[in-house]
Amino acid sequence: MMGDRMLNNGLSQKPVRKRWGLILMLPLLVGMFAFFILAMEWRGSLRIQRVVVKGFNTITAKEIANLAKVPTKTYIYTANLYDIQGRILRQSFIKSVQVNRQFPNKLSIEIVERIPVVSINCGQLCYIDADGVLFTSSATQKGFDIPLVSGISGAQTANIGKIFFSKEIFEAIEICQTAQLLDTALYHLISEINMNNGGDIILYTSDVGMPIMLGRKDIEKKLAMLENFWLNVAGTPDADKLHYIDLRFEDQVIVKQAAQQKRQEKKYSL
Repeated sequence: MMGDRMLNNGLSQKPVRKRWGLILMLPLLVGMFAFFILAMEWRGSLRIQRVVVKGFNTITAKEIANLAKVPTKTYIYTANLYDIQGRILRQSFIKSVQVNRQFPNKLSIEIVERIPVVSINCGQLCYIDADGVLFTSSATQKGFDIPLVSGISGAQTANIGKIFFSKEIFEAIEICQTAQLLDTALYHLISEINMNNGGDIILYTSDVGMPIMLGRKDIEKKLAMLENFWLNVAGTPDADKLHYIDLRFEDQVIVKQAAQQKRQEKKYSL
């Protein structure tokens, strides 16, 4: 009997403890619900007060902010980040953009600019990056010290912001990249690359526009020869007399000079 009474008391106390636990939990649940409501109201009241731009180099932060067109005091959660990205990417100079909310009142815009490798005349001066994408500069940008590519068909109908699918363009890009790897001074020596509509490629120097006949084969080897030759000749009296440089022949540099009103041709074996 005693054992049965103790067992019954234990069973009767369990529902009482459970009931009191539920009663004590109610204020906590109500408090959490109230906090959630207040948090949602607070979040909905946040407005954008600052637009922070990162990653820009040649294009200005002000221009990027103008492209984003984020109205002042816009609610941070109603700002459409996808639309903002799309507006910024209308400037073809920008390769990619990422827009993020930063609480409590900032919008972060991080861009990656395209790096021009060559320029080309498409009715206006345009640029092409290493991927072959054609793009324009912005109103705030200055010109770039990069070679102009000529002697290519189809430039007038090429689409801004798209890849210019031309074998000749990618060959010109490769010439520039090879020159940069050999020596940046060699790259900046080249002011124009005339692809000659499939004929022999002709380079023109940036100082006096002297032609350098490159041909079509062994480009890397020829550029290395040109670099070596130019290091020895540049800054000497002979440099001022040069009329052209011809690299089309194997393992030698042929130059045409003017001496005492007469043109003389010299061969330099390397």
